[in-house]
Amino acid sequence: MFLKYHYDLQPQDLLRLESPFFAAEKIRELFRRGTPIPASLFFHYSPPITHSRSHLHYQELVSKIEVGELCLVYSDIESGSVSAPVVAWRADSEAESGLWNCAGIFGRGIPGLEELVAEMNRRRITPQTLQKMSATGASSLNEIEQWNQFAESNGGDQPRQGERRLSLPIGGSANIAPLPMSEQHNSTYQERGVHLVMGLFTDGTLNNIDNIEHFREQVRECEVLEQTDPEAAKACADRLALELGDSYANAPTNVVKLFDLYREGETQDGEMTRLMMKTYSHGVGTENGGEDSMLDSATGLGKTGVISQVNRLFDSTAEIANLRLRGRPVTKLSIDLFGFSRGAAAARHAANSILRGRVGKFGRALSKQGIGWPEQVEVRFLGLFDTVAGIVNLRAGDFSASDGENDPVELKLDSSKIGKVVHFVARDEIRANFALNSVVDSDGRLPENFREISLPGAHSDVGGGYHSLQDEELLVAPVMEIRGSDTQRPEQTMKWDNLEALMVEIQSEGWIGDYSLPMSDGTAPSLEITQKRSEHPAPDGRVDLALKMRRGVSGEYSNLCLNLMYEMAKEAGLLFDAIPDEDSWSYAEELAAIRDSLKSQIVNGVDAPQLAPKQLMLLKQRYTHCSSHYNPIRFMLGEQEVSVEFPFQPWGHPLRPTPTRKRTVHYQQGIGKA
Repeated sequence: MFLKYHYDLQPQDLLRLESPFFAAEKIRELFRRGTPIPASLFFHYSPPITHSRSHLHYQELVSKIEVGELCLVYSDIESGSVSAPVVAWRADSEAESGLWNCAGIFGRGIPGLEELVAEMNRRRITPQTLQKMSATGASSLNEIEQWNQFAESNGGDQPRQGERRLSLPIGGSANIAPLPMSEQHNSTYQERGVHLVMGLFTDGTLNNIDNIEHFREQVRECEVLEQTDPEAAKACADRLALELGDSYANAPTNVVKLFDLYREGETQDGEMTRLMMKTYSHGVGTENGGEDSMLDSATGLGKTGVISQVNRLFDSTAEIANLRLRGRPVTKLSIDLFGFSRGAAAARHAANSILRGRVGKFGRALSKQGIGWPEQVEVRFLGLFDTVAGIVNLRAGDFSASDGENDPVELKLDSSKIGKVVHFVARDEIRANFALNSVVDSDGRLPENFREISLPGAHSDVGGGYHSLQDEELLVAPVMEIRGSDTQRPEQTMKWDNLEALMVEIQSEGWIGDYSLPMSDGTAPSLEITQKRSEHPAPDGRVDLALKMRRGVSGEYSNLCLNLMYEMAKEAGLLFDAIPDEDSWSYAEELAAIRDSLKSQIVNGVDAPQLAPKQLMLLKQRYTHCSSHYNPIRFMLGEQEVSVEFPFQPWGHPLRPTPTRKRTVHYQQGIGKA
């Protein structure tokens, strides 16, 4: 058995076609059994991402089958396996003639099937015709009709191979072609070509939906312990996260969720066919099923860096486009790009490459697949979540992720060549290595078709990737070490005073208050200086002072940001499916008023929307994560968990805040003059 898009169905498929309901159930059962998925299932249908047994692919697959967009067709030897045929042949009294019929409600579940069946009836195609034609290789309606006409005029003899002319597949012709379809009409259809609409999605550093799904499958083994030993279950999941890496343990980002919703399919847009498709490229530092690369994650370059991410995106997009186009020419190409973090930098780099036309990387990738560069090409929409290029290019003498040097990644966007740019930036992000690459000019100018909207929250609060509920246990300052006689009175040292001053500053930022959530163990949230004493070195020993913040934080706010980008993209003309009514896509009712306030201000042109003090406190204390800290680095060394303090913490910790606790911003120069 194999999957096909409804518009790819051939006449021979109809008697081996399963109903959408039973087809979806059979696919569910395949995934439930956990047995290897037969490669033949995907012979005609190429998923946007590797067809692993992941939640994203599984849900997308099943939903497409349920609505009839994808069809399950059995092979000749499996034809008896059809549970509920959708098409049946009703013979009349003469037995040699009759009519094709859609089988009740099942047939009506597949778009365009009734019209296709009516077309076959008008062309007098019978089951006998299909059986005789199977040996000749004819497949499309026109080929079969031509064979019928030839056979009738020649006493039933088959035409020679050279006398058969290729035409459109059943899904490409039946809904638009009047009878009889002349060669001239078919030629006109081919000349019109296709309006190809592409959604290209680039995920953030250490974000990879395939690896997340692999982790979820693995962690189910830990969940077996949940009923008898919850602590052991949590320890099991934590250990698994350390063994596999961040790209496995993170939650899906807003890029993944928008990818999931971006609409695919084929429709008629006036006289032109519109073919919509999407592709996803996993984030920097990740490989599907492989180990995370800490070097590539730190530099943004290398085998899994930004440039490689874009090249991989272009190659997979061109391959999928070739499969979907089936040789049809592309008259118009519209491209939408979405990205988060370094994935947003990748989206900007990709847009610049696309705008180079046939000589750019994307043009060459299409050419390699036999797809010519269309006369009309538009980069229609860029949806960006908090662009952080963070490139470290040692060969070029660039040793800092926080500076404005990002060669070879091209971030500068030309407003005269792009339809619309929407850039959500994280107002509360202050990490030194997370400098913002703005689309605003240094003098504050922004073209009419660009929006850069500052939203409350840290980097992944805006772009997604946090789990629905988690404990934050953070060292919000480097550990201060006291030796000598000062160990007898640490509260009277300068180091204590410095930590106390920082504690007051952090308290004033409003992280803990009336709206704070308790830790998962029920303990109250806290911000305090702790002391850890050691007898060594003699004679006075040592005291380590640590400023720690402990609190519970919800991850639902990122879904609010997703909702805002979703609405702005739809307003720009992009097509999406409805946001599912599921916990992983929703946000708390208490956030609804905040969402309405932000949306109202954004619609009215406000790029730095403000909230009432109580709303800000609710958001900060319950939903906004504190992303900057000095926590030790945890990893697995063999079978042993190791926790190591990062050397030179005040200057070298990768997640440290800027010295001023204000974000570094690199502005774009010369907008519209790239």
